[in-house]
Amino acid sequence: VWPESLEIRTAPAFELRGTQIGQSGVAREKAKVRTWTQKEMQRAILDYALAGLNTLQVSETNLKENDPLYAFLKSFGIKTLLAYTPNSGAGPPAWQASESIGRSGYLCPSVPEARKALLKKCEETFRSLAHVDYVRLVGGDGGGCECDRCRPYGKTFILLCEEMAEIIHASHPLAQIFITNQK
Repeated sequence: VWPESLEIRTAPAFELRGTQIGQSGVAREKAKVRTWTQKEMQRAILDYALAGLNTLQVSETNLKENDPLYAFLKSFGIKTLLAYTPNSGAGPPAWQASESIGRSGYLCPSVPEARKALLKKCEETFRSLAHVDYVRLVGGDGGGCECDRCRPYGKTFILLCEEMAEIIHASHPLAQIFITNQK
């Protein structure tokens, strides 16, 4: 006998159910594993899809209409997610972010010229991409710039992401954007 209060739920608990699929550089370089074929990659994706995957993180190079992985994902209705690091970029030493873990290749968003370069890079990047369903703006392991102008960095990061969200939506109006920050 079933209790009257039984509630059956057939929908997944979370809208976004995805992962990253691929082989790490460590596996390929240190363990000398061979690179998967396109068919092997597709099989791995479909195995995950049968287990509930509906979204896959892809690289910028895969977000092209003629890219085989992008076409494969779209043919099965699998959504795409791009992880984008708002403060990554190149520039003169005066633009560099200050991080205690010593990462290079990141700019201080409180330097006006560096911020302008970051926003321009964002616009150029997203204007060149095929439709993306989700964009995850990531702070990275270092979490961001630790200079006095950026304090508190959480606020600086959120405001930069807000500006970038407007830029992203100009090219991808339906993209859902979320933010992760490790700091």
